[in-house]
Amino acid sequence: QAYSLQASVAWQDLVQLRSQVRQLEQQRDDERRQHDTSKRDVTLVRSELQEMQQQTRLQNTVGQHQQMEYIRNVFRRFVESMPPGNKEHEQLIPVLMTFFKFADDETRAIQSKRQGQ
Repeated sequence: QAYSLQASVAWQDLVQLRSQVRQLEQQRDDERRQHDTSKRDVTLVRSELQEMQQQTRLQNTVGQHQQMEYIRNVFRRFVESMPPGNKEHEQLIPVLMTFFKFADDETRAIQSKRQGQ
């Protein structure tokens, strides 16, 4: 009967240990699924962040381009309407036109307007 009692206790221990193993395996599987979900979420968030950064850079670039175009147009009107000045000022005009990237035909048109005044 002592052997039977020991076998019964051993059997109960075995059943209990198997149950614990199943619980631990279930927890592990749950943790893996949660980890995989977290990895996908991180990948998605990174992708969204990169897209937002690209949009921000594009908006800044467009904004800067518009500002530069405005300044360029103001400069053009100023140069076209200003009377010829001293030699030093006249030498700076082509430099500024190069800076603002006026095409050769635009430069000639502006200079002809200035000379026609």
